[in-house]
Amino acid sequence: MVTSEIPYLNTPIKDIINTVGYERKQIPVPTKGNAFILNMMRGCLSLDRDERPTFKEIVGQLQQRNKGALVTKKSNPLV
Repeated sequence: MVTSEIPYLNTPIKDIINTVGYERKQIPVPTKGNAFILNMMRGCLSLDRDERPTFKEIVGQLQQRNKGALVTKKSNPLV
């Protein structure tokens, strides 16, 4: 969604399962894009489940981000 690229394009499904499922490799996180989204992606893609955010934490981050955007728009209607 961030880059509009399809991960593993033209890669056989068995190779994807082997790479992601058995070798524990991940799709690369893009280097360009919205820093907030990219950081969230990195956290969600952690191989260690204890390092991944919970759904509640993700929602909280999104709400905080949205709250900040609303304040900015209200204080400056041209933004």
